[in-house]
Amino acid sequence: MTQPLQLPKIIHRNFKSGLKCDKCSSFNLEALSSSLAVCLDCRHIDNLERLLRHYFTMLTLCNRPLTLKKKEIHQEIGVQLTSYTLQKYINLLFSKKSKHAQYYTYKL
Repeated sequence: MTQPLQLPKIIHRNFKSGLKCDKCSSFNLEALSSSLAVCLDCRHIDNLERLLRHYFTMLTLCNRPLTLKKKEIHQEIGVQLTSYTLQKYINLLFSKKSKHAQYYTYKL
């Protein structure tokens, strides 16, 4: 059985949370719509779902806990999203144990 891929410890000490632009590596992103984000530095537009999937997959490589409350998910991504958009991506990317559970777990 193969071991899961892990990053060296130095990387996760220096890991900054939040979505970042793929073009210029800036953390200065803003939601343009419920499916697009724009970098305020270089004006690059990217798909929000792809950015979120990439970000949370990187967190799993860093062995960061991915069982989070809705508020913690919102804080973690660092981009202001409407309640509708946040819930849309939580339902798409996360699962929870029961209908009334407060914690969400990232689905790989």
